Amino acid sequence: PGLAGEATSKAIKKIAESDSVSEIYYDGKAQTFSPDENSSLKESILREEYVSPAQIIKADKLWEKGIDGQGTTVAVIDSGIDKNHPDLIGKVVAEKNFLADEITADDLLGHGTMVAGIIAASGAASNGKYKGIAPGAKLISVKVIDSNGDGKVSDIIAGIEWAVYSGADVLSLSL
Repeated sequence: PGLAGEATSKAIKKIAESDSVSEIYYDGKAQTFSPDENSSLKESILREEYVSPAQIIKADKLWEKGIDGQGTTVAVIDSGIDKNHPDLIGKVVAEKNFLADEITADDLLGHGTMVAGIIAASGAASNGKYKGIAPGAKLISVKVIDSNGDGKVSDIIAGIEWAVYSGADVLSLSL
Protein backbone atom coordinates (compact mmCIF):
# COMPACT_ATOMS: atom_id res chain seq x y z
CA PRO A 1 0.00 0.00 0.00
CA GLY A 2 1.20 3.45 -0.83
CA LEU A 3 0.12 6.88 -1.86
CA ALA A 4 1.39 9.93 -3.67
CA GLY A 5 0.84 13.49 -2.62
CA GLU A 6 2.33 16.82 -1.70
CA ALA A 7 3.30 17.94 1.79
CA THR A 8 5.41 20.50 3.58
CA SER A 9 8.76 19.47 4.99
CA LYS A 10 7.26 19.69 8.50
CA ALA A 11 4.42 17.34 7.54
CA ILE A 12 6.82 14.92 5.84
CA LYS A 13 8.95 14.80 8.99
CA LYS A 14 5.86 14.00 11.07
CA ILE A 15 4.74 11.29 8.62
CA ALA A 16 8.24 9.77 8.66
CA GLU A 17 8.09 9.39 12.44
CA SER A 18 5.06 7.10 12.20
CA ASP A 19 5.71 3.39 12.77
CA SER A 20 3.25 2.56 9.97
CA VAL A 21 5.43 4.32 7.35
CA SER A 22 8.31 2.24 6.02
CA GLU A 23 9.72 4.61 3.37
CA ILE A 24 9.20 8.06 1.86
CA TYR A 25 10.46 8.90 -1.61
CA TYR A 26 10.53 12.07 -3.67
CA ASP A 27 8.44 11.82 -6.79
CA GLY A 28 11.15 11.16 -9.34
CA LYS A 29 11.14 12.19 -12.97
CA ALA A 30 11.15 10.04 -16.07
CA GLN A 31 11.90 11.07 -19.61
CA THR A 32 11.71 9.85 -23.16
CA PHE A 33 12.47 11.51 -26.46
CA SER A 34 10.36 12.07 -29.54
CA PRO A 35 11.34 10.43 -32.78
CA ASP A 36 13.62 12.98 -34.47
CA GLU A 37 12.32 14.09 -37.87
CA ASN A 38 15.91 14.60 -39.04
CA SER A 39 17.28 11.36 -37.65
CA SER A 40 19.44 8.84 -39.46
CA LEU A 41 16.54 6.39 -38.92
CA LYS A 42 14.27 8.50 -41.13
CA GLU A 43 17.02 8.81 -43.72
CA SER A 44 17.56 5.03 -43.78
CA ILE A 45 13.81 4.45 -44.21
CA LEU A 46 13.76 6.87 -47.16
CA ARG A 47 16.77 5.06 -48.71
CA GLU A 48 14.93 1.78 -48.05
CA GLU A 49 17.85 0.50 -45.91
CA TYR A 50 15.80 0.31 -42.71
CA VAL A 51 15.19 -3.15 -41.29
CA SER A 52 12.21 -3.28 -38.95
CA PRO A 53 12.46 -4.92 -35.51
CA ALA A 54 10.12 -7.68 -36.75
CA GLN A 55 12.57 -8.42 -39.59
CA ILE A 56 15.55 -8.35 -37.24
CA ILE A 57 14.10 -11.00 -34.93
CA LYS A 58 12.60 -12.97 -37.84
CA ALA A 59 9.04 -12.67 -36.51
CA ASP A 60 7.77 -13.97 -39.86
CA LYS A 61 8.83 -17.48 -38.74
CA LEU A 62 6.32 -17.21 -35.89
CA TRP A 63 3.65 -15.65 -38.11
CA GLU A 64 3.95 -18.67 -40.44
CA LYS A 65 3.01 -20.84 -37.43
CA GLY A 66 0.01 -18.63 -36.64
CA ILE A 67 1.72 -16.87 -33.71
CA ASP A 68 1.12 -13.15 -34.16
CA GLY A 69 0.10 -11.84 -30.74
CA GLN A 70 -3.60 -12.59 -31.15
CA GLY A 71 -5.25 -12.94 -27.75
CA THR A 72 -2.60 -10.76 -26.10
CA THR A 73 -3.10 -7.23 -24.82
CA VAL A 74 -0.04 -5.00 -24.49
CA ALA A 75 -0.13 -1.82 -22.40
CA VAL A 76 2.09 0.89 -23.86
CA ILE A 77 2.96 3.04 -20.84
CA ASP A 78 4.37 6.06 -22.59
CA SER A 79 3.18 9.29 -24.28
CA GLY A 80 -0.11 7.85 -25.55
CA ILE A 81 -0.94 6.23 -28.89
CA ASP A 82 -2.27 7.83 -32.09
CA LYS A 83 -5.32 5.59 -32.58
CA ASN A 84 -5.82 7.06 -36.06
CA HIS A 85 -2.44 5.96 -37.43
CA PRO A 86 -3.21 3.64 -40.37
CA ASP A 87 -1.19 0.81 -38.80
CA LEU A 88 -2.95 1.09 -35.43
CA ILE A 89 -6.62 1.63 -36.33
CA GLY A 90 -8.84 -0.67 -34.24
CA LYS A 91 -5.96 -1.92 -32.07
CA VAL A 92 -6.37 0.38 -29.03
CA VAL A 93 -8.97 -1.21 -26.75
CA ALA A 94 -8.56 1.15 -23.78
CA GLU A 95 -6.80 4.41 -22.99
CA LYS A 96 -6.21 6.66 -20.02
CA ASN A 97 -4.36 9.91 -19.47
CA PHE A 98 -2.59 10.27 -16.10
CA LEU A 99 -1.27 13.79 -16.74
CA ALA A 100 -2.86 16.75 -14.97
CA ASP A 101 -1.56 19.26 -17.53
CA GLU A 102 -2.72 17.57 -20.75
CA ILE A 103 -6.42 16.97 -21.29
CA THR A 104 -6.14 14.40 -24.05
CA ALA A 105 -4.96 10.79 -24.06
CA ASP A 106 -3.70 11.31 -27.63
CA ASP A 107 0.02 11.07 -28.31
CA LEU A 108 1.34 14.62 -28.68
CA LEU A 109 4.98 13.49 -28.71
CA GLY A 110 5.07 10.53 -31.09
CA HIS A 111 7.14 8.18 -28.93
CA GLY A 112 4.25 6.03 -27.68
CA THR A 113 2.89 5.66 -31.21
CA MET A 114 6.33 4.58 -32.45
CA VAL A 115 6.57 1.96 -29.66
CA ALA A 116 3.00 0.77 -30.36
CA GLY A 117 3.94 0.37 -34.02
CA ILE A 118 6.99 -1.74 -33.22
CA ILE A 119 4.72 -3.94 -31.12
CA ALA A 120 1.52 -4.29 -33.13
CA ALA A 121 1.49 -2.31 -36.40
CA SER A 122 -0.62 -3.91 -39.10
CA GLY A 123 1.74 -2.74 -41.83
CA ALA A 124 -1.15 -1.06 -43.67
CA ALA A 125 0.81 2.16 -44.24
CA SER A 126 3.74 0.33 -45.88
CA ASN A 127 2.01 -2.56 -47.68
CA GLY A 128 3.21 -4.88 -44.91
CA LYS A 129 6.88 -3.87 -45.00
CA TYR A 130 6.86 -2.36 -41.49
CA LYS A 131 4.51 -4.73 -39.70
CA GLY A 132 4.90 -4.92 -35.93
CA ILE A 133 6.28 -7.94 -34.10
CA ALA A 134 2.84 -8.97 -32.81
CA PRO A 135 0.36 -7.51 -35.34
CA GLY A 136 -2.51 -9.53 -33.87
CA ALA A 137 -2.12 -8.00 -30.40
CA LYS A 138 -4.48 -5.42 -28.91
CA LEU A 139 -3.10 -2.29 -27.25
CA ILE A 140 -3.87 -0.29 -24.12
CA SER A 141 -2.68 3.31 -24.29
CA VAL A 142 -1.45 4.63 -20.93
CA LYS A 143 -0.33 8.26 -21.15
CA VAL A 144 2.22 9.10 -18.45
CA ILE A 145 4.67 11.17 -20.54
CA ASP A 146 3.81 14.68 -21.71
CA SER A 147 4.37 16.38 -25.06
CA ASN A 148 7.86 17.45 -23.94
CA GLY A 149 8.90 13.87 -23.09
CA ASP A 150 8.64 14.37 -19.32
CA GLY A 151 6.79 12.36 -16.67
CA LYS A 152 6.62 11.58 -12.97
CA VAL A 153 7.21 8.26 -11.25
CA SER A 154 3.90 8.54 -9.37
CA ASP A 155 1.99 8.81 -12.68
CA ILE A 156 3.91 5.84 -14.06
CA ILE A 157 3.05 3.73 -11.01
CA ALA A 158 -0.62 4.73 -11.30
CA GLY A 159 -0.51 3.89 -15.00
CA ILE A 160 1.00 0.47 -14.35
CA GLU A 161 -1.67 -0.34 -11.77
CA TRP A 162 -4.47 0.82 -14.10
CA ALA A 163 -3.06 -1.20 -17.01
CA VAL A 164 -2.91 -4.39 -14.94
CA TYR A 165 -6.48 -3.89 -13.69
CA SER A 166 -7.58 -3.12 -17.27
CA GLY A 167 -6.46 -6.49 -18.59
CA ALA A 168 -2.90 -5.98 -19.85
CA ASP A 169 -0.97 -9.21 -20.37
CA VAL A 170 2.28 -7.38 -21.17
CA LEU A 171 3.56 -3.97 -20.04
CA SER A 172 5.83 -1.93 -22.33
CA LEU A 173 7.79 0.91 -20.68
CA SER A 174 10.33 2.63 -22.92
CA LEU A 175 11.17 5.30 -20.38
